[in-house]
Amino acid sequence: MRMLTLSVFIVALSTLSATALSAAPVSLAADVTAVTQPSVLASYARDSASQPGAGQWTVGIFNPLEIGITDDLSVLTHPLLILASPNVTLRYHVTDVAGFRVVAEAGLALPRLAMAAPLPLGLAGWFFPACKVSTHEQNGEGTCDRPGWILVPHLGAVASFGTDHVTSVRVEFAAGLPLSGQLARPLEHIAPADLIFAPSTYGWRSKIGVRHDHLVLPRVRISAEANLYAVGASEEPIRSPWTLSGHLGVDVQLSAGLRLTGGVLLTNSDQRAQELVYKAGYATRKSVRSTDFWPTLDLIWTP
Repeated sequence: MRMLTLSVFIVALSTLSATALSAAPVSLAADVTAVTQPSVLASYARDSASQPGAGQWTVGIFNPLEIGITDDLSVLTHPLLILASPNVTLRYHVTDVAGFRVVAEAGLALPRLAMAAPLPLGLAGWFFPACKVSTHEQNGEGTCDRPGWILVPHLGAVASFGTDHVTSVRVEFAAGLPLSGQLARPLEHIAPADLIFAPSTYGWRSKIGVRHDHLVLPRVRISAEANLYAVGASEEPIRSPWTLSGHLGVDVQLSAGLRLTGGVLLTNSDQRAQELVYKAGYATRKSVRSTDFWPTLDLIWTP
C-alpha cells in the first residue's frame, strides 16, 4: 500500500510540476468568442498565451482551473492544492497582433499546510520534518526546522505565435517572503518537488522556457518543451542552482470538451549525488548531476 501511494504521488507530483510551473492550463483560441463548438475548443494548444473567453472555463485533475472573467482577464487556481497551498493567479491579455499574443501573469500562494501538515493534506514526515519528537520533548520545539508561514508572490509573461501549431516562450519569477518563522529546509532529492517549493526553501525561483504544440490530427496534439530554472543560494557545500527540464507530451481528445494528456518529464539537476573516481590507486568522490524521468498524466475538461 505504501508503494502504491508513493507511485500515485510521484505521477501527481510530476504532473503538478509540469503544470504548476506553467501557469496556463488548456488554452482556447485567440478569438475564443468566435469559436462555439466544445469539440473545437478542446483541440487548442495548452500552456500558451491564449485564455478562456468571458464565462468560459477549463479544469483538470492536476491541471489548474482557469475561468474567463472577461475576454482579456482570467483567474487561475489549482483546486487540488487549494487547502494545502491556497493560490490564485490573474492572467491579463496584453496584446494580440497578427497571431502574436502576449499574456502577463501575477499571483500569490501560501504553501504552509503543504509543508507542515501530514499526508494527505501535506508532505510533513515525507519531504518536510514532522517534528513529532521535538513537540513531545520539554523545550524541544526549537530543535525542529519547522517551516514558517511563507507568502509566495510570482510574476510572469508568456508570448505565443500560431493557432494550430503554437510556439510559446515563458518567463517567470517567484519569491518566498516569510511572514513568520523561517524558510523551509531544501529538499534536494526529488527535482519536481524541489522546483515547486523552491521559493519557500531557497528564497526565489526563476524560469525561462520554450514550448511547441503541434496539431497532427483533428483530435491529437503533440508537444515538446524545454525549461531552464535557477534558484537561490544553498547552504554549504554549495550545490548548482541550475535545473534543466524537458517534457514530451500528447493530448488526445476523447469527446467534446474532454481530453486525455500524457507524457514524460525529464529533469537534470544537482541533487548532491556523488560517484567514486579511481585514479592512481586512490578513490575520490566527485559530484555529479542527476537525470531523472517522471511520468505525467491528466484528464482535462473544457465544457
